[in-house]
Amino acid sequence: MRTSLRIYTWNRVTSDAEAAGEAPAGSAFGRQLGLLRRWGNIVELESATDRLFRGLALPPRAVALTFDEGYRDQLEVAVPLLEDLGLAATFFLTTGFLDRRTVPWWERLRWDIEHSPRRQIEYGGLVVPLENTAVAVRQLGDLLGRMTVPARETAMEHLEETLETESGYDADSLLMDWDDAAALVRRGMTIGSHSDMHPVMMAESEAAQHHDLVTAAKMLRKNLSVPVRSVAYPHGEEGNFDRKARRAARAAGHRYGLCAIPGVNRPSAPPMALRRVSAGLDHPRLAVMARSWPRGERLVRRRKGLDSEG
Repeated sequence: MRTSLRIYTWNRVTSDAEAAGEAPAGSAFGRQLGLLRRWGNIVELESATDRLFRGLALPPRAVALTFDEGYRDQLEVAVPLLEDLGLAATFFLTTGFLDRRTVPWWERLRWDIEHSPRRQIEYGGLVVPLENTAVAVRQLGDLLGRMTVPARETAMEHLEETLETESGYDADSLLMDWDDAAALVRRGMTIGSHSDMHPVMMAESEAAQHHDLVTAAKMLRKNLSVPVRSVAYPHGEEGNFDRKARRAARAAGHRYGLCAIPGVNRPSAPPMALRRVSAGLDHPRLAVMARSWPRGERLVRRRKGLDSEG
C-alpha cells in the first residue's frame, strides 16, 4: 500500500456572508470539515509527517489540517468546531502579526481602498479604478507583492498618500495576539511558524530570510514554550521560495517546511517543501476533495450528471 499525506490549509474561516450575519459563523468551514471526515482520515501533521518519512503506514486518505497567518476567527470559530469533532490542527503564526509590529499588507490595502475618497489613482505606471475593491487590490497587490518588507512599507505609506486615506487601519479585531496564541496551545493545538514579518522569501536576501525565520522561531519557542518543528513559507507559491528559504528554515531549527503548491506528499517528497492544498471557503462543497482525490472527482461528476453511471 502506498503511503501518502494530503495537507489542507485555511486562512480566514468566516465567509463574507457569515461576517454579514447572513449565515451562521463557521457553517461553510464546518461543511468542509464534515466532507474531509467523510472521505479522509484526519491526522496530526507532525506525527503523520514523521511516519511518512520513516516509511511507516498512515491511514488511507490521510489528511492534515493547517491554518496560516493567525486570524482571530481561527481561534473563535475553527477551534471550537475542531474540539467538538476531536480533531487536531497546526496553526502557523506570524510573530509580527501577534505583537502588531506589522499587519497583513493585503488587509491594510483593502481597507485603504475601501476608505479612499478617490475614484481612481495612478500608481506604478498603472491607472487603477477603485470602484471594484477586489480588482484594485489585485492590481496593486501584484506590485506590492514583489517588494522586500522595508520597500513595501515605504510603498504603502506613499500609496496611502495617493489614496488620500487617513491612517486608521486597526487589525486588533482581525488578528490573534500572544494571549490568543497561548490559548491555542492550552487547547491542544500544534504551533508552527509562518515567519516574523511575512516576507516574500525570493524578494529578500538570504541573510534577511535567515534573520526572519530564526527570529520567528525563537519568539514562538520562548513565548509559548513549544518546540515549533515546522514552518509554512509566507506567500509559498511556486517561484516565491527556493533553496535559500529552505536553508533558512533549517537554520531556524525546523524539521519540515510547507509551501502553497497543491499536491500529495509521499515518502519521496522533499521534507522542506511539503505541498498543501488551499481549502478557501469560496470553493464548492465537493471541490475540496476533487482537487486532489480521483474518487472525489468521480463523485463530483456523478453529482453534476456528467457520468452515465448512477
